Amino acid sequence: MGDPLSVAGSIAGLISIGDAVFMKIYHYVKTVRKAEQEVFDLKRELVALTGVLHNIHLIVEDLEDDKSFHNCIRIDHVNACLNILHNLEKTLGKMQFSKDQKTRTIILRLSWPFKTAETKTLCEELRAHRGTLQLALSADSMVALLQFLSSQKHIVAQLENVQKAIRDNQELETRVKLDEDRRRVLNYFLTSWLNGSGSGIWLSGIPGAGKTVLSALIIQKCLDSRIPGRAVAYYYCDYKNVQTQQVANNFGALAAQIAIQDESCLILLEQYYEALHPRSQMERHPSAEELVKLLHQMSSRFDDVRIVLDGLDECGDNTATASDLLFNLFQAPQKNLSLALLSRNEVEIRNVFDDPSCKHIEVAAHTEDVEHYVRTEVEKRTRKKLLLNCNPELKNLMIKRLVSKAQGMFRWVSCQLDHLCKCETNAQLRKALNQLPKTLHETYERILLRIKDQSIPLVIKTLRWLAYSWIPLRIEELLD
Repeated sequence: MGDPLSVAGSIAGLISIGDAVFMKIYHYVKTVRKAEQEVFDLKRELVALTGVLHNIHLIVEDLEDDKSFHNCIRIDHVNACLNILHNLEKTLGKMQFSKDQKTRTIILRLSWPFKTAETKTLCEELRAHRGTLQLALSADSMVALLQFLSSQKHIVAQLENVQKAIRDNQELETRVKLDEDRRRVLNYFLTSWLNGSGSGIWLSGIPGAGKTVLSALIIQKCLDSRIPGRAVAYYYCDYKNVQTQQVANNFGALAAQIAIQDESCLILLEQYYEALHPRSQMERHPSAEELVKLLHQMSSRFDDVRIVLDGLDECGDNTATASDLLFNLFQAPQKNLSLALLSRNEVEIRNVFDDPSCKHIEVAAHTEDVEHYVRTEVEKRTRKKLLLNCNPELKNLMIKRLVSKAQGMFRWVSCQLDHLCKCETNAQLRKALNQLPKTLHETYERILLRIKDQSIPLVIKTLRWLAYSWIPLRIEELLD
């Protein structure tokens, strides 16, 4: 899965949908010559808002070059604008057009989807957001700009201690949008899990559905609700890092996190370390089974323990063993350990966690999430001259086609855009849009089939290096 959208990327996607909404209102005003004054006002407010966003985007692109700053701030006002514009685009898309000018004018006038009061409210909301966003134009640093875009002015200080541990939390608001309805659904299940004790929740979904985003949200909620007598630990199995896929490493990391939250637990960990390193005897490595027993002992020192583990399916051949041991850990004798597991719906995991004691929820990205990602990537690649700068009608067709066929898979979208970047004419682009593969497997097959004959030996050798290397190889190492 690709990197999460940057702040600049998120704003670029917002500009794209703003332009799309503007064109819909523009065509309405152009056709209905005596349109209501409120519609003209809405059009002017939208033009003013997108102008401010264009300028903010330029500033953000310049400030994001400072790689030393890692953002954990929620850009609330940008997200609020995104929700408004998404609703506008969805509602305005229902307007009917006719080829006959007179008939079209009458139909459009009758089909304006908002009442006068609603249109005025939309104008006021856009005006208010524009005023707030204009403050960001005075920013001279990334921290300052993000504080302007956030409704939480002191969030940097509040998150200093957890920023490094949950840096991926940036994805929460820039990659997968959580509107109020979705938060309500999510909070319903998470509240039950957070307020209960000894409960389990398994969130599964296809690659690119946003599971890691949700794991960051759960970790955030656990940390925010931490009280005396409650321990929190979390772990992420990364497919790029072989060490994170080792079962003993998983449970060892959890034990270390819990140990630093209680003196008696730290003593238990020290005793286990000494057992592994006896004097005058050979040292031995920790075993996952022993670590599970140690975690049970540590859990008894707390009233409540919360464990979040993301990417269990990335453990490869160790997935079945890790699943069994994790479920064993969850079944702590004290019944005070709550587990949140996020993974793909693999059979090794399903056979273990398809249990009444563990609530199972399928995770899927909503259409709005995918659309925002598509718009952002299209704008970014077009600006960098990687993607053909086609006319608005073809660009809109490309966005709609990718969104409708993505099935919640961001990786699928990314691969299709890589392919579309190779199109040199509008005709080639249209043809490619009509021949999009249905699944990721078909996409990968197409990539392999397009390899030139003279490159096949090199590709086979490269894949062998990637498959059999004990450590992840960098591009530079593969080139050598």
